Amino acid sequence: MQLQTTSDSGVLRRVKTALTPMSLDAKLDHVIAVEDRIALEVAAYKQRLADIEWDANSSSTNLNLSSILRRKPSCRSSLARVKLHVEAALHKRAIEVLRSSAEVDAVSFSLQWKDRLRRDSIYRTLFSQGKWLRTALSHVKSVPVSCMRRLSADEVHAAPEHHIRRLSLDETTKTHLHHSWSSLTHLLASAPLTSPHQDQPCPSYLAFELHLVTSRFDQTDLGMAFESHCCRSLNTLASTTSFHTLVGQLARALADEHDVPPSHQPALLRLTRQMVHARLGAVFVAPVAAALERDQASWTQHASPSARARALHQLQEVGLPAASTRWLRRSMAALEALPYFMPDHTLDAFLGVISTLHEEVSASLARPAQSLSADIILPVLVALVLHSHAPFLIAQIHAMETLALTDGRDGGEAAYYVALVQSAIRHVTQVDG
Repeated sequence: MQLQTTSDSGVLRRVKTALTPMSLDAKLDHVIAVEDRIALEVAAYKQRLADIEWDANSSSTNLNLSSILRRKPSCRSSLARVKLHVEAALHKRAIEVLRSSAEVDAVSFSLQWKDRLRRDSIYRTLFSQGKWLRTALSHVKSVPVSCMRRLSADEVHAAPEHHIRRLSLDETTKTHLHHSWSSLTHLLASAPLTSPHQDQPCPSYLAFELHLVTSRFDQTDLGMAFESHCCRSLNTLASTTSFHTLVGQLARALADEHDVPPSHQPALLRLTRQMVHARLGAVFVAPVAAALERDQASWTQHASPSARARALHQLQEVGLPAASTRWLRRSMAALEALPYFMPDHTLDAFLGVISTLHEEVSASLARPAQSLSADIILPVLVALVLHSHAPFLIAQIHAMETLALTDGRDGGEAAYYVALVQSAIRHVTQVDG
């Protein structure tokens, strides 16, 4: 349903918007005028604050008269409460971006406000957080309550684990969503080491979130402290604890409580890293958001036609086709499809880009992929980043470097190629600058 037409006056348009039988979230997706979007964002923000206040007031008791009379029950779960704070922060950020940008240039902004929201690093991260948490919460709610019973120590130790093997991604999709894991170690032992190249929770992560719920992690001292820290940090978009410190504390506590052996702790660290980022991603993006957007704008300016032409010429110097980048189309498509939100997924997909690039260069030079040195790969990377449409490349590289490269996985291969693509970008900016 269309909420307004170009012939509507401002007052009439807002009346029609308010009376349209849609949820606030649905209206946010349909508005055209920036004034309407701001008004709806304000209404949505106030609604989330009211929900947060209601949940805080009603969470002290499991059942009271007000919770019986109110149609909407308390959120109850820690995951749902954090999601509410993420949504409140999302609407608050939208209001700030729309109002500040409209004040700078009201005429042009009235036509470009949707693009401005999409390009805002903090808003985009909060939007992805909300989507991620809704998926996790939906999965947790889909599990019967009868399955959410914490196993006793005897049951955990009695569970057979000698036959456990690590599952493939296809097997994981079928298994993790419909399986009751006997222990955290059992879950970690079968979780794949890589994730699908998508910005959504993989099945092993959903199983991890479910395990946190069934093991009552949110009712432990650390779980309650972590939830409180998340809510406070989302209110201000600032954290008193670093990302890696939080991840380390939570992973060590879970490993100690569930007797996770050292061989499975890298998988635990990975899932914990994703869990923290899903709740607090924007908090750690906020301090560097302005710099990342500025660097991305600078990179876009440097990616000029002359820079692209020079990159093609450099390909010719190492014996590769220089007429076009058509022979690199698979690598370009993979780079353009790089996930934005979850750093681990971004890094996994980036290594997939590198693998595809090696295949295409190897086929073009008729040489084994293992024999390709940095002298060949670097100019190819320069051409790749210049000829691909990657509007958030700088932020993606920053996330891989600062948030995903923490456990020295792949023998340093991932860190090597992240450093190499950074060198490719520096090469372009220095030559063109």
